[in-house]
Amino acid sequence: MTPSRTLTMPPITRKTLAEFAEASGDHNPIHLDPEAARASGLDDVIAHGMLLAAYAGRAVEAVYPDCDIRDFSIRFTRTGRIGDVITVAVMSRKAGNDGEHLEVWAVDQNGEVKLEAELSIAARHKGA
Repeated sequence: MTPSRTLTMPPITRKTLAEFAEASGDHNPIHLDPEAARASGLDDVIAHGMLLAAYAGRAVEAVYPDCDIRDFSIRFTRTGRIGDVITVAVMSRKAGNDGEHLEVWAVDQNGEVKLEAELSIAARHKGA
């Protein structure tokens, strides 16, 4: 499948995670404290899954500004890590009179899929 649009984000940094924690209210130590992450069996802190979801949302918004989302599903397949450069791809799989069905995925610089999502968006009608 060839994406209709991609968005590449800057590398994930500790600052990225701290800023996202502040904005989201998710201060889980596995995202912020290397010692806590190691105590949980991780090598280092991991990115918030919802940070990757936010990146996906930005990519959809770039392709379909002000779209009306009818439904969505999201699956996190791997964790984001410090230094990962995430590219999000958006592809329209099916379009009809009532809207479009989109597939979205986020991959790192090595091609490892981190997130997969499917969305249905409503069609925009003239005058709406």
